Amino acid sequence: MVKNNLKVNYKRSFFLVACMIIFSCIVIAQSTDTVFVNNFGAKANGFVDAGTAVKKAIAACKQKRNAVLYFEKGRYDFWPEQAVKKAYYISNTSDEKELPNKLRAIGLFFDSIKNITIEGNGAEFIFHGKMTPWAFKYCENVHFQNVTMDFERPTMSEMTFIEINAGSIIAKIHPDSKFTIINNRLN
Repeated sequence: MVKNNLKVNYKRSFFLVACMIIFSCIVIAQSTDTVFVNNFGAKANGFVDAGTAVKKAIAACKQKRNAVLYFEKGRYDFWPEQAVKKAYYISNTSDEKELPNKLRAIGLFFDSIKNITIEGNGAEFIFHGKMTPWAFKYCENVHFQNVTMDFERPTMSEMTFIEINAGSIIAKIHPDSKFTIINNRLN
């Protein structure tokens, strides 16, 4: 009877040790694939352009098999001056006559990356000026999670129509919108 209990205890101990080793290997493998944007100079709530630092962190993700691009919780600002510039035609924003130059400033540009998770941890991405927030070119298996995004000042004025009549409209204009009324016309 004692011999059987020892045999069961050895099996149970072996199973627990094997599980611990496997779990440790998974944790180590995952942690080595994590790229922390703050290691490249991006600072949460820094209120400075995080674009250059995040570009470097994205480049480091290309070297990983299962990359996790890790942001600490907080605000990250992106300006067009240091953003990646690429030619893209976006059909719902303009036609070729309105915008013959298709060069776009892209806040977060991912090119040919496979198996990446962008982990925001509740981060807020704030874009300034005329920008495309992000683009994924030839990427596969991308997970973008726990991130919110907005523009510091939208490039278009926003309003809510309160009342529409035959000869007039009453609208509530968003406080961030810049406008003037000249000769009874909204400009």
